[in-house]
Amino acid sequence: MALTALSAVPWVVLPKRVGATVGVSQITADLPQCRKSAAMGHQRTFSVLLGSDRVIGFWGLQMLIQNYGLLWRRDDVFWGKPKVAGHLKGYPARSAFHVVDFREQQGVYCLYDDNFKLVYVCQAGANDNQRLFLRLRQHKVDALADRWTRFSWYGMRWVTNTHRLAKEVLRTQTKPADILNHVEAILISAAEPPHNRQGGRFGDEVVQYLQYRDEEQVGPDQFHMIREIWKMHVKDAS
Repeated sequence: MALTALSAVPWVVLPKRVGATVGVSQITADLPQCRKSAAMGHQRTFSVLLGSDRVIGFWGLQMLIQNYGLLWRRDDVFWGKPKVAGHLKGYPARSAFHVVDFREQQGVYCLYDDNFKLVYVCQAGANDNQRLFLRLRQHKVDALADRWTRFSWYGMRWVTNTHRLAKEVLRTQTKPADILNHVEAILISAAEPPHNRQGGRFGDEVVQYLQYRDEEQVGPDQFHMIREIWKMHVKDAS
């Protein structure tokens, strides 16, 4: 088996697309941060070793946190119904609109009550298959069931160029300064300490996602219901 080494750097295993001829362009298509970093002038290293059954490569200086969502509403999540799986969808806060399902995300999450008070912090998908959606759904029926109405999450799996969550978390080499910035940013955004006037520093490459409300599954929210009732009232009055 012939192997081609593009450069000598540490390796991590990347999944190979089934039935595809793998090349650098195809791999970077699954790592949108590569193109984004290049466009922003950031120095990154990506090397690859091509084989028959897998691609071995290193995506240099990988970020600890890839994306996050802040204070999503519990009632706006479609938790599923018989024969229909639930989802945890969001869309980017500052880029072109597209919807991503984060139900299988791995990372940490926080639960809040009606007054935005932090009541619980935990991790999802560390050593088992209990990813973000499943962990949140469990809290709807456990001892915390009546104590939270919102949640924030911080994910380690990136979003691919096809707007899907990457299949697994890569073993990463992250600079100590980036790790500290991300840990600090999580704590600041989660706890909102009153004397931290400056927000957390995730960096430009970490993407915030806003909650996507699937009205076909969960129905209209209160604002839209009132607006529709008002429209009907105005129509009847005229």
